[in-house]
Amino acid sequence: MPATRTIQDATSLAMHAMVTITEANGRIMTTHAIASQTGVSETHLSKVLQRLHRKGLIHSTRGPRGGFVLAKEPGEIRLLDIYEAIEGSLPNDHCLFHSRSCTRDYCIMGGIMVKINKIIRDHLENTTLAKFIT
Repeated sequence: MPATRTIQDATSLAMHAMVTITEANGRIMTTHAIASQTGVSETHLSKVLQRLHRKGLIHSTRGPRGGFVLAKEPGEIRLLDIYEAIEGSLPNDHCLFHSRSCTRDYCIMGGIMVKINKIIRDHLENTTLAKFIT
C-alpha cells in the first residue's frame, strides 16, 4: 500500500449518508431516499450502510417502512468514527514515497505532510454529526 492515503469513495459516501440521516432528525431514511439525495447508486450505498450498521453507527429496520436512523446522538458520532468504520484506523504515516528511501535525519518535504495529516486527524476527531443539524 502506498504511504499516501486518500479518502475512498465509500468513506466519502458514508460521511455524506450519515449527514443525510442526521438531517432527517430522527425520521427513518430509506436507502432510496439517501441515494437520491446523495446522487449515488443504491447498490453501492447499501453496502456502505451495512458496514456502518455493523459498526454500531446506525440502526436498520427491514420491511416496507424500514430504513436507517442514527444509533447514537449526533454529538456522539465523530467523522473519525465514520472514517474508521469504512477504512480502519487512520494511519499516522506522512511520507509521500512508497518506500522509505531516505537515509537523512530530516524530511526533505520539511515536515509539511505531518502538519497536513494532523490537521485532517484533528478535524475528523473534533467534528461530530451535531455540526450538520440545521
